Amino acid sequence: MFKHTTILATAAMGLFMATASLAQAQPSQPSQAFQQAELAELSAAKRAEVQQRATGTNNVREVLETMLLNNLQLRYPANRIVALDFGRGAVAYAVTDGSVRVATFNKSTLVVND
Repeated sequence: MFKHTTILATAAMGLFMATASLAQAQPSQPSQAFQQAELAELSAAKRAEVQQRATGTNNVREVLETMLLNNLQLRYPANRIVALDFGRGAVAYAVTDGSVRVATFNKSTLVVND
């Protein structure tokens, strides 16, 4: 009886760990309402550009982050977006030395202000 309980517990632990690692590997997708709210902040031209790029597996948030990262790289040695607060027009980004910095941007055009 003890052997069966041990095997069952080990199998359950393995399934839990596999599920947890899978959940970490696949980030959650933002809701449609959230994406529509972000689109509403953009100018008509920028909104059309984002919607044109947000096809297939690319969602609105991913397109916005990519566009912001490209704009950041024009001014700073940005490696990746760490956090994005679209409501405040602020983006945290990692630089080549590993530190994290914050910049502000124009919410309607995605132009970096700092």
